[in-house]
Amino acid sequence: MAPQLIYLVFLSLFAVLGSSTQNECQVQKCRHHGPAIRFPFWIKDRHQQHCGYPGFELHCTQNHDTVMELPFPVKASIKDSKLPFSVKFYIKDIDYKNQLI
Repeated sequence: MAPQLIYLVFLSLFAVLGSSTQNECQVQKCRHHGPAIRFPFWIKDRHQQHCGYPGFELHCTQNHDTVMELPFPVKASIKDSKLPFSVKFYIKDIDYKNQLI
């Protein structure tokens, strides 16, 4: 009887942990008609980091636009400028099948 009880406890614990991880990585959108964000992308402040690949981090702006910012600053080509700049892409659509943004 004890092995069956241990198995039942293990199975119920696995089910609880599995369902909480599933909820963390659900498809999200920044706006109602925005692109559906799922693996390999993840939305900062909405998904856990394990829900996507490093460098595939997206943000939702205050206007609910979906934005991808390059993970490394890009130096400006202006001769006298020493300030680092970052590049932001506003994402309108993600085609997961053909791997296009």
